[in-house]
Amino acid sequence: MKCIVCDSDSHEVLFKAGQVQPKEVLRCRQCSLMFLNTEGAGAPEAASGFEEGGSHGISRADLAKQYVEKQRRQIEDYKHILDFVGPKIGNGARVLEVGCNIGAFLDYLRQAGFQVAGIEPAPWWAK
Repeated sequence: MKCIVCDSDSHEVLFKAGQVQPKEVLRCRQCSLMFLNTEGAGAPEAASGFEEGGSHGISRADLAKQYVEKQRRQIEDYKHILDFVGPKIGNGARVLEVGCNIGAFLDYLRQAGFQVAGIEPAPWWAK
């Protein structure tokens, strides 16, 4: 699977499928972007339980803790994304994130001076 930012196919697995997302969470070894493995481990049918609010045997409290840890690890990605995209769109630009979950990336961008909005289609995370 290639990174959408730098096109590298070298990555490491940060979270196995089913830990914080129904698919593996990968980090690009070249540009450090974190992204979901849409080709690898974690069958599409496994995703339905997460999308519908299922926990696959993980308590909501444990799932929330895992998600907070994932967000903490993504701060470095946010810096890399901002370094890459910021000069192209300019400080203060308007940004829409589709699939924003709880809005951690949007919060980071807001603090950096961008005007932000987000849409989260998954009812479980949008609540």
